[in-house]
Amino acid sequence: MIKRGGEKLIRPQLDTEDEINSSMSMLVRDCWSEEAHQRPSCDQLKSFIKSMNTNKSSNLMDHVFNLLEQHASHLEDEINERMKELTAEKKKSDVLLYRMLPKCPAMEASRKVIRNLVLYKFQLEHNFQTAFDNINRAKGRQVVRRTAAYE
Repeated sequence: MIKRGGEKLIRPQLDTEDEINSSMSMLVRDCWSEEAHQRPSCDQLKSFIKSMNTNKSSNLMDHVFNLLEQHASHLEDEINERMKELTAEKKKSDVLLYRMLPKCPAMEASRKVIRNLVLYKFQLEHNFQTAFDNINRAKGRQVVRRTAAYE
């Protein structure tokens, strides 16, 4: 009778209890259809079952792990963004440092070698003192007054 496609179709009895989702029982009935074009495709079945599972909460630990993974991913993105900003700011500060200091001390300063930078600081102060003294000598009077910081 099943092979020949008799008039009365043989199907199992589906009880519509509270435990069974009514949309799931409708899906099963749709899959029983004799006409192939009336049955849902595999992709439709897959998406329907996925949509039903998203409403139900899975294991609590799975949920916690998913939250932790999302948080870790967010933190990684944030760190990458901050590192890009830091790199851009470092490039800007290096350019400014190279403009302010001679090439050699600027390279050392960018490498965090500060002790040699102190010598250049005193040389610059001495150059300022000499320039101030030259201005005063040229004018014949004290136009520029040196402060205690330069003496």
